[in-house]
Amino acid sequence: MIDLKLKQQTVLITGASSGIGHAIAIAMGGQGANVVINHYHDEKGADETLDSIEKAGGTGFIIGADVSKENEVIAMFETAIG
Repeated sequence: MIDLKLKQQTVLITGASSGIGHAIAIAMGGQGANVVINHYHDEKGADETLDSIEKAGGTGFIIGADVSKENEVIAMFETAIG
């Protein structure tokens, strides 16, 4: 049985389209979190991250934003919060 420690929690992972961010996003999705997948340029990688999360039974959505720009970070959080 899978332990869904993060069920009903939303997490935002920056740089989730590749590398460590990709792995963390998938791991948190596997724990039941709704994963906000942030990317800057790599939309294809973000799509692959979301696909991996969904194949494992998790949920998430993608937001493109440059985290070095305050206005984009604010917009990203507003979108994530809904």
